[in-house]
Amino acid sequence: HAKPATDIMFRAGKPKKNDNKRDQNVDNQNDSDLPDEIKIQNSATPLWNLSYEEQLAKKATIVQEFLKGLEQKIKETSSKTVTIPFEGIKPSPVIDGYRNKCEFSCGKGNNNEDKVVGFRYGEYRYGIDRVGSPRVCKNVSDTMKLLVQHFQDHIRSRSSPWYSGETHVGCWRQLTVRTSRLNHLMIMISFCQDQLSPVCKKNFD
Repeated sequence: HAKPATDIMFRAGKPKKNDNKRDQNVDNQNDSDLPDEIKIQNSATPLWNLSYEEQLAKKATIVQEFLKGLEQKIKETSSKTVTIPFEGIKPSPVIDGYRNKCEFSCGKGNNNEDKVVGFRYGEYRYGIDRVGSPRVCKNVSDTMKLLVQHFQDHIRSRSSPWYSGETHVGCWRQLTVRTSRLNHLMIMISFCQDQLSPVCKKNFD
């Protein structure tokens, strides 16, 4: 068989400092000595270890710096001086479990656990394809966490493997969950039907 083409989004090795303007994310690629629960929070919610007030202040600084850069770009390209108003960041009434849509990857865990469903420990483009449970992530609702666990239990009970973007082999790729304020759930499962086990294929027929 021919060797599968390399995924152009998958880069082996560590990122360079200037690859990402968000220093927080760059630092998170180098936290290999930290516990998995810390790593997954660093990846999914980089500001998790700050108080909510500190998070708002940091985000406000990021937005203000962006607006200043945008003002400078406009001046350079049009010779016009503009001031873009910044009205601040309004705090949310809900600070935990607020994500109404999450995409969970299927893959191998840091301890070689097979068929883990959750978030990647880092960016896929840097060659990081290991997956960790979202159970400690405060932005994910309890309903989503329970659904992730049920889906993980389901695919572990099947013989079909998780899909590898590097080798293009496997079946289970991604679980997308969307919720509403009325507690409605929308679930989308991404998989490669051609690589389903015979038992699963029979269930789809």
